[in-house]
Amino acid sequence: MKTLIYLLLLTALLSCSSLSNKKELLPAQEITIASFLKSQSERERELSEVRGKLHLRYKVGKQAISGQARFIKTLEKSRLEVSDPMGRVRYWLLADSEGTLAYYEPEKAAYSSNGEGRSYFKKFFGLNLSSKELEGLWIGILPQSWRKQIVSAWKFSSPFYEGQLSLDKQDISFKVSAHTQQLSEVSWFSSGKKVQIEFSDFDACCSRNGAESLLGHSVVIYLPTQSDKIELEWEELDILADAPNPLGFSRSLVRGTKLILLDP
Repeated sequence: MKTLIYLLLLTALLSCSSLSNKKELLPAQEITIASFLKSQSERERELSEVRGKLHLRYKVGKQAISGQARFIKTLEKSRLEVSDPMGRVRYWLLADSEGTLAYYEPEKAAYSSNGEGRSYFKKFFGLNLSSKELEGLWIGILPQSWRKQIVSAWKFSSPFYEGQLSLDKQDISFKVSAHTQQLSEVSWFSSGKKVQIEFSDFDACCSRNGAESLLGHSVVIYLPTQSDKIELEWEELDILADAPNPLGFSRSLVRGTKLILLDP
């Protein structure tokens, strides 16, 4: 009897292992720079308006935030909101035509950045990126300005295609998996220090017009300062079916919040 139970458990474990690795067994395919750029443009269009749930953790110096998060993005605006286990909002980040506004509940402080929000991401994370560019990287899309500068060099080192681009005298490297045909790694130097983004745990996330999109459900951003990083674990990401409630993009701050302007 014990032997039978052991065999049943072993079979179940092997079955689970097989299912969990199935997404890794996609056949390798040849990828050209042209086909990669085309797929990136299609991905940008297909995932232009989405909502998702994820777990977010980040540590920058002495500051750390961790919790369940909700993310919503339209063509004009986006909002990321992080809550603690009790459901209390601890942090939110809003990007719209007025700029970027980030609220930190523990500090009762909010930071406002004009335009694309670059001054906020540079000050807090050492990233010279706009809110739109960073959000695109979260879901495996290289910034449009980067894609225009991709050089013709394209090296295959199984199972990755490796490409490079040059932007503002800065070399940016990236890897694309021959199995998933998605970004697996992006790295560049910011102020002489390396930034690296790694994508893993690929699986289908959502579909439009019958076509499914693959998503790296685990995203780790290693920041320029040693040991600092942002980790995102996507639970789900869906195409927006209806127009979101405008109240969900409110810029209202809790009374007593200190507003700090990052741009002159």
